[in-house]
Amino acid sequence: MVKFKYCDLIIYPEELINYSTFEMNKIEAIFNHGYQYTIEALKENPSLFS
Repeated sequence: MVKFKYCDLIIYPEELINYSTFEMNKIEAIFNHGYQYTIEALKENPSLFS
C-alpha cells in the first residue's frame, strides 16, 4: 500500500469491519478489539521497541 510506505507497523483489526462508524453504543467492544489486536501485533514485532 503506497499510502503506508513510511509506516513500520499497520494495525488493521479485521473484526472492525463488522461495526459502522456510528455504533457508539458498542464503543467498548470496538476498543477491546483494537486493543487486543495491537497487543498481539506488538508482541509479534518486538524490534519496534529497539
